[in-house]
Amino acid sequence: MKPVLCTFVICDRVTSKQGKFSLEGVFYRIHPLLYPAKYKCFLVVGWCGVPGTYRFGLRFLAPGGRVTLEINDFQFSIGPSSPYHNTIINAELPLPEEGIYNFEIYLEGEPAGRFPLHVITAPAGIKQ
Repeated sequence: MKPVLCTFVICDRVTSKQGKFSLEGVFYRIHPLLYPAKYKCFLVVGWCGVPGTYRFGLRFLAPGGRVTLEINDFQFSIGPSSPYHNTIINAELPLPEEGIYNFEIYLEGEPAGRFPLHVITAPAGIKQ
């Protein structure tokens, strides 16, 4: 049996104090002014479950399924004293066009989750 993906959050900032994470600017939709664009953000990927040491990776897919970013080989451990594990990833997302992008999460090479990010062009006159 493998751990379960229990958290996936996209946000603008993550801070940590005394073992607790504070997330600021949580989002699942962004509004670039022009394309191609890039967006700097943090991804929080959390696991819980069966004790052991594991590896995960993720892919960021543009509309149509083309991989625009791949981040692999994150190792984490779950044990009796730490039944949950959160990995904080600092990412710069390439956004070549408007549309629905998807994050695909893999645990030990097997699919573990898929999460959308809606990328919608900002209306004229709006500052980003």
